[in-house]
Amino acid sequence: MEQNSLTSENGLANRRAYTIAAAAELLGVHKVSVYRRIYSGEIKVLSGFGRLMIPDTELQKFLGNVKVYVPRRRRRAIEAGAV
Repeated sequence: MEQNSLTSENGLANRRAYTIAAAAELLGVHKVSVYRRIYSGEIKVLSGFGRLMIPDTELQKFLGNVKVYVPRRRRRAIEAGAV
């Protein structure tokens, strides 16, 4: 299986900043989803290069704050102490 040219072993290339499209591809989401995170303030961007760029540190920080999805039934069982 061929590895994507943007990714490395840890999932992120050795780049200092990413375009919106590249960040979306790395995250596996649509560009609009990345823009929503930017406009909500969850991801900070750099401007002035003729396009918005997401610093690698911001992308790493965002990925560190992502919550693991737990289905509602399982969450209720955990809260009740059944699991």
